[in-house]
Amino acid sequence: MFRLKPREDKFFVLFSKNSRLVEEVTRCLCSALDDTENLAAILERASSFEQQADVLHDEIVDELKKTFITPLDREDLYALANMLDDLADRVQGIVERMYVYRADQPSPVAMKLAVLIEKSAGSLVQIFDMISNVQGNQKELLAEVRTIVERENEGDRLYREGMAQLFSECDNPVEIIKWKEILEHMEDALDHCEKIGDVIRGVVMKYA
Repeated sequence: MFRLKPREDKFFVLFSKNSRLVEEVTRCLCSALDDTENLAAILERASSFEQQADVLHDEIVDELKKTFITPLDREDLYALANMLDDLADRVQGIVERMYVYRADQPSPVAMKLAVLIEKSAGSLVQIFDMISNVQGNQKELLAEVRTIVERENEGDRLYREGMAQLFSECDNPVEIIKWKEILEHMEDALDHCEKIGDVIRGVVMKYA
């Protein structure tokens, strides 16, 4: 049965919780790079957070199905729910690759990329805490989006630097294959954060 009034708090609470779970997954990535001897335990934590994020994603989608009037455009809410879920999947996948590949020699560039991913996830937490009042938080929302874009640009630079170092300084073909793929997925995660930011920018433009 359709409701005639939006349950705005329900959506915003779910998005806020989900963004925090995504942030926890990114923290697991940083932990994996800092503590490669405990990758199995760290992967277990990352997978747990990712599974909890899946549950919240499904709750958001179910709520969209039941709600006649949504606080923001239904398409935007659906896109943001899917993109947050994809980000959790992507970052958990990086930790999983580290475990499967026994990637125990992270470069300084890889660690810097992980920090950028974690910080961008932190920006998403800030965004989803503010998005219930788009008009009142317009400047702050756009500022967080710009910060995410800046981090993505820095990530592109680091990715190129890391790949150049990998091929010029590493003489172990197996390690090259491992870290080439891991770095690619890390750069992809930062790209995905920027894409979420693009959707947020569009939401701000609609409701400003």
